[in-house]
Amino acid sequence: MAIRRRLAVLAACLVAVAAIGAAVALVSGGAGVSVRFGLASLTAGAAFAAVGALLIGLRPGNRIGSLLFVAGAALVAEFGLRGYGFHGLRADPGSLPLADVAVWAGLALDPLFFPVPLAQAW
Repeated sequence: MAIRRRLAVLAACLVAVAAIGAAVALVSGGAGVSVRFGLASLTAGAAFAAVGALLIGLRPGNRIGSLLFVAGAALVAEFGLRGYGFHGLRADPGSLPLADVAVWAGLALDPLFFPVPLAQAW
């Protein structure tokens, strides 16, 4: 069980580092969104992922922990990919490889941080 906790802490740290990197890129070059909105979204994503990792490490059978971690990590990754794509396509066109793929990959992550089943009958 100690290994699971260490892996959960490592995963939370990786998401936090990714959020900090995306925040620095957002503040320095922008990503086509307001800085306040971007920083709030990155903070929320890192917080969700940290709480999810904590729950995964402490209560492995808890489904909410996995949901929070995946949603938070997807939110952070989406902003990072969007920032990469914005810089490669708009700010300095052609400077970054696969910028268009990064934008589409970021959009593909949207269902992960809005995990509502589309076909569920209410």
